[in-house]
Amino acid sequence: MDLVAETLQAARRMSRDDDPEALHDFRVGLRRLRSLARAYRVYLKDSISGKLASRLKKAARLTSKARDAEVHLAWIRSQSSRVRKGEWAGVRWVSERLEPRSGGAAAGGVKDWAKSFKRLAEVLQKRLSSYRVRVRRGRPAPTLEFKTAAASLLLEHCRDLRGRVAAISRGHREALHDARISAKRLRYLLEPLVCLLEGGEGVLERMRALQDLLGEINDLQALEPILRADRAAAKKELPAAVPGICRLLRLTSIERVSLRRRISTRWLHGKAEALLEAIERHAEVLSHS
Repeated sequence: MDLVAETLQAARRMSRDDDPEALHDFRVGLRRLRSLARAYRVYLKDSISGKLASRLKKAARLTSKARDAEVHLAWIRSQSSRVRKGEWAGVRWVSERLEPRSGGAAAGGVKDWAKSFKRLAEVLQKRLSSYRVRVRRGRPAPTLEFKTAAASLLLEHCRDLRGRVAAISRGHREALHDARISAKRLRYLLEPLVCLLEGGEGVLERMRALQDLLGEINDLQALEPILRADRAAAKKELPAAVPGICRLLRLTSIERVSLRRRISTRWLHGKAEALLEAIERHAEVLSHS
């Protein structure tokens, strides 16, 4: 309920031109809301139906294109000191093609997103304001508590992430992407519980560090095909831009290799185990509190 309210507030702020953080807060709120709705779907199936979950998923995906473009632009700007004088035409070419997407034009515009979510939020607030439990005659009433359900989910997500991290070590093709998604889901599940766990904030900070590192690699992997497509278009439309785009492609490759080394040094070959075991201990404490 708090997440719905926070995300709705961010959606209302997007109608103002003097609040540059509103779109970011809206996107983050949507991701958190969708992730928690997914994690607790077994318990919330009467409140968040499959159709409602699909609407939430669609809303989150609409904003992801703008978020990706925004991140790609920020990374390109951060590389300015490594771009040579004769390569700036290519940097401008790529940036000009990314900027409309970062503003949300490709997904129908931020006002449409906000309007759509306001309608969705009304339904969510109504559905989540009550919780129904079915009690059958002749059978004991369900006694499952939130802390038990949350602890079980933490353990389940830890097992999943442990397997994903191990797959990176084995060199599986989609392992980095899968581990990023798994880390994100575990972090969002952990965040609302930190206030209940002694030392939980430190564990959450380490969780964020892992997710951020995996996210940086994913962002670069997503940028590379865009750059290759821009290079192909520039060969026909603006050949002077090609050297700069080639430079950006080389820089993404160099940066990606560096990030993979950091993952290997900090998280692979058993190094993530301490973090996962700490979360599992917190889950055990939570379930017996």
